[in-house]
Amino acid sequence: MIYYTAVIAIQIMTIVHIVRTGRTMPWLYVALFLPLVGSVAYLVAEVLPEFLGGRTTGSVVNTVQDKLDPDRRLRALTAEAERVDTPQAQISVAQELERLNRFAEAAQHYRRAMRGLFENDFDLHMALTEALFQGAELGQVLWPEAATALERLSAIAPDRQAAEQALLRARLAQANGDSALAAREFETLMQGHASPETRVRYAYFLYTEKKLDAARGVLVGVLDEFQRAPAHVRRLNATWYQQAKAAMETLNRS
Repeated sequence: MIYYTAVIAIQIMTIVHIVRTGRTMPWLYVALFLPLVGSVAYLVAEVLPEFLGGRTTGSVVNTVQDKLDPDRRLRALTAEAERVDTPQAQISVAQELERLNRFAEAAQHYRRAMRGLFENDFDLHMALTEALFQGAELGQVLWPEAATALERLSAIAPDRQAAEQALLRARLAQANGDSALAAREFETLMQGHASPETRVRYAYFLYTEKKLDAARGVLVGVLDEFQRAPAHVRRLNATWYQQAKAAMETLNRS
């Protein structure tokens, strides 16, 4: 009896605090439907930061908040973009949408940023093209739209970030089923100092072409490099090293 009374009391205090501080969405529903768990989550995510400072605390709190309310930053950035409609505000919304794997929507905001001095900005067009390629690979965007963005990017500056543009061409050729063109683009890239992303994507291409030994050789090189790389390099390329490890496990089961 005492336990339930305490839970109800904590729930009421939590709801009162939520309403007074204007944090009703989504916390009011969390506190109502998850009495004790919701109150604890609200305490950790919203109340503790008011009393505790420091980067470590902030990082932990941000992680908790993102898990409980993954769209919270998107709402804030969208509201700011509506209030001050600048290219940078639109880019910030686009980047957050990419973090949420909503690439088609991200592309819309990148396009809204392409005005004035930013109309032919190479970095902005590269970001748009990357978002469209990611979206196309996930089925959110049609490949012809991604191809058009790549053509526009190349027209603006064909020699800038040449390796990145070549990798995009290889990905496009692979998506279109043009294995010969994809192979040429990948092989040209592999002759230089190919990035972990390039090598992992090349290994995947080789795997789809049933060249399993060649794919395994590429992945071994990536994983060996990971073991020798400095800590900051491992952090920077962690996603691709993880994908290389997963791909190697798949190959070993083949």
